[in-house]
Amino acid sequence: MMAASQQDGPGKTTLPPNELESTPEVQAMLKDMSIQHWQQWLDSPIPALKDKTPRQAAKTEIGRERLEALFLKFEGMSSDLANQAFEPDIDFLRNELGMKN
Repeated sequence: MMAASQQDGPGKTTLPPNELESTPEVQAMLKDMSIQHWQQWLDSPIPALKDKTPRQAAKTEIGRERLEALFLKFEGMSSDLANQAFEPDIDFLRNELGMKN
């Protein structure tokens, strides 16, 4: 791995981007960022929910239907994500919204 790295000044070594992303430190940071994003998402107005927050939408039948459609879309898109760290945890979101199956 050191042979593939680049020198960035005296005593400093940088990894190529694809190797950097796989380090435990970066993976932990990405996971923390993802958790924070999805927690904020719960209280953000979402156009697909008619500009209601997911928490507001979960209080009505039509809102829950829209959320389920959005979750299905998320599940279909998750395999296309370049970084799986930002894949939504649908079970966590459902639990937070009181929509356990």
